[in-house]
Amino acid sequence: MKILYLSDKYAWDMYGVKRSLYESLKETVPVEFVEYDRYHPDVLFEADARYLPGGELYRLARDGEHTHIFFASSCLAFEPGRMEELGRIKTLVGFGFSDPRFVENTRRHWRFFHAYFSLSRNIAEEASGLGIPGGVMLPSVHPGFHDSRRADHMNCEYDVVFFGDFATHPDTPLRRAAVEKLRRMGLSVLTVGEGGEVGHVEGQRALSIITKGRIGLNVMGPSSTLPHRIFEYSAANLCVLTTNTREIAACFDPAREIVADDRADLAEILFDRDLCREVAERGRTRCLADHTIHRRVVTILSVLKGLSAERPSTH
Repeated sequence: MKILYLSDKYAWDMYGVKRSLYESLKETVPVEFVEYDRYHPDVLFEADARYLPGGELYRLARDGEHTHIFFASSCLAFEPGRMEELGRIKTLVGFGFSDPRFVENTRRHWRFFHAYFSLSRNIAEEASGLGIPGGVMLPSVHPGFHDSRRADHMNCEYDVVFFGDFATHPDTPLRRAAVEKLRRMGLSVLTVGEGGEVGHVEGQRALSIITKGRIGLNVMGPSSTLPHRIFEYSAANLCVLTTNTREIAACFDPAREIVADDRADLAEILFDRDLCREVAERGRTRCLADHTIHRRVVTILSVLKGLSAERPSTH
């Protein structure tokens, strides 16, 4: 197996999923990383579906020694004719890192993929129902980076930190309302990201800001992707305060490892530093045991090794 890994470098310094997946894969199998410029004029957009240009990049995918092509960005593919040609000679693997937000656009590529991995359990089940191998690729943390700093619950600058877009994201009204509610309760809150008190940050600076708080806030609307911030908060030993969803409950125990924002005793929990610290420590233990990128890569490679060289005609 040799992988051609096509991706941009979004959240690269924060060891987001695109970088973490690449770094972990190359510890196991040969991988060639090729960055595409998502803003290049030759990258065609059609309702948020991204079609990579032909030319040199396509010739590399078609004629290179790679056995597998990873389209490691949501809605990413070559144009249909090129995908059909590639699919006859290479194993094509798609990823839905932003599912379900852009899934309407991602679905148009499914028929070309030999395997598809989604951050959304519902979308993964839908693809599986169509006979497409793959499954759920939940968010994860990169050991050695995300767990390199730990929040001190007894000596923190803020009660709550929120990382994410606070200006243009569809969930912005929900996020603003949640922050205001916490402030009315008497908790100090720092918002980080576009539109927040601190702008967009990545890397070690982001970790240093995350660990200024003891509680990490996550707010999700009905179309939101299961976010990495939950896992990043947990790895940094923050108590996660989050919207209660099926997908989150499948990753962390809502009664012990995170705090759901619909609990009747919410204020009592959030103001109890000892209790928050205990929740955070249980969440961190679970995160580093079950939700590392290395665990995700083992699953992906296991699926790919079981694939036949030719995609079944029922797809």
